[in-house]
Order: sequence, then C-alpha cells, then structure tokens
Amino acid sequence: MQPLVYLGGPISSLTHDGADEWRVKVASDIDHFARALNPMRFNANLKDKGVLGQFGYEDSVFTTDRAITQRDRWDVQRSAVVFFNFLGCTRPSIGSCVEVGWADSKRIPIIIVMEDDNMHQHGIINTCAGYIVPTLEEGVECLRGIL
Repeated sequence: MQPLVYLGGPISSLTHDGADEWRVKVASDIDHFARALNPMRFNANLKDKGVLGQFGYEDSVFTTDRAITQRDRWDVQRSAVVFFNFLGCTRPSIGSCVEVGWADSKRIPIIIVMEDDNMHQHGIINTCAGYIVPTLEEGVECLRGIL
C-alpha cells in the first residue's frame, strides 16, 4: 500500500478550482509512489460558491465546519507526510496552521512550500517544518526523498 500524503494549504479566500488546482497537480506528480489526501474531495457543491469563506457550508454533509475539521484532522493524523502549499497567500490560513500543529503533535514530517517573505513565515511554523522550499517541484522532491 502506498504511503498517504495530506495536501494542506489555503482554501478560504480562493475559489474551489483555485484551491484544488495545485493539489490535483501534486497528486498526479506523486501517484507512482504515494497516495494524496485532498481535502477538496467530495466538495463539488463548492464549485458554484465563488470565493470561499472561512466557514463551512451546510448544503453538503462533507462541507460543514464539523465535517471539515473531523476529516482533515483524521487525514493529517493518518498521513506519512503532510505537504503544505502557502505560495501566493493573500491572507493567513488559520486552518492550515492548526493542521501543522496536528501533524507536529504526531511527529509527522512536514513539508512547506512558501516564499521567503510569505506571511506564514513564523518561528513556530518554521520550526515544526522539516523542509521549507520555494517551489512545488522542490516540495515533491522532498517527498521523494522522505518516502
């Protein structure tokens, strides 16, 4: 069985496709050695919402606040590695920061992709991450090296 890799990063303040596009690409890039866990799965109801807010949506059992928290926490905690993409963030991703904490509490390796001046540059986030790189391609290389 392939190891699981959780694909974390901002969702609120993006459209469904904006939040999902990079995840689909990384999942495709790693599918020969790992299985990606995409928090956007089963969220087709979000495609017509435009820019997503910071709270869940009640029109699907999978997109309520409780369901999102439950599944994302389970996905992080069962992953071999967690992979966060913070490139181009326009506001802090609070949910992703919580996910970093969940992963760190289980000593799951953390890869973060972000620029040097990214708003997620923070002593605690940086210390939790085993790898901080500036491109998705370098993040995937870190995954290859770990797994």
